[in-house]
Amino acid sequence: MKKLLILLIVCLTIPAHADMGPKPQITVFLENAPRGEIYVDLLQEFSFSKPLKNRDKYDQQMLEALEAYDTDGWRPMLTNGVPLLFGTIDGRTTDTRTYYRKNERVFSYFSTPERFKIIAVDEKCKIVVSDILERKTMHVTVRFDMATGKAQIEDSWDPLW
Repeated sequence: MKKLLILLIVCLTIPAHADMGPKPQITVFLENAPRGEIYVDLLQEFSFSKPLKNRDKYDQQMLEALEAYDTDGWRPMLTNGVPLLFGTIDGRTTDTRTYYRKNERVFSYFSTPERFKIIAVDEKCKIVVSDILERKTMHVTVRFDMATGKAQIEDSWDPLW
C-alpha cells in the first residue's frame, strides 16, 4: 500500500506543460510547378486583415497579387496575418535540416482551417486556385497540380478530434 501511495505522489508531481497535444496540419505538395519562386497560401472565408510581418523579404509584386485576391470572400490566410497559423508562403523555414522547400508548404497550429482552398502565384504573377477542400483529419497531405488547379487530399488515418 505504501508503494502505491508513493507511486501516486510521484506521478502527481510530474509537471504538465501547456500546448503539448497534437496540432492540425496541412502539408501541400506542388506538382507541375513552373521554374522560379512560387508563393503558396491557404484561402479561407474571413474578413480579418493584418499586415504580413517582414514584408520586405518577399517579392512585392507576387505578394501584392496574393493580398489583392478576394473572390467571394475567400482571402489568403498567412498573407493577411491570420493569428495562430504557422507556415511560410515561400517555403523557407528556420529548420536547418530543410531550409528551403521549393515544392512543399506546411501550414499548422490552431488556425489551420477545416474548409479551405489553395492559392499559388508564380514569378509572372499568374494565380492558380484550387477548388474547396475539407480537412477531416488532424493532418492532411494535399497534392496540388499547378498546371490544372486540381488539388486532392491523400488518404490519412488520424481522425479529427
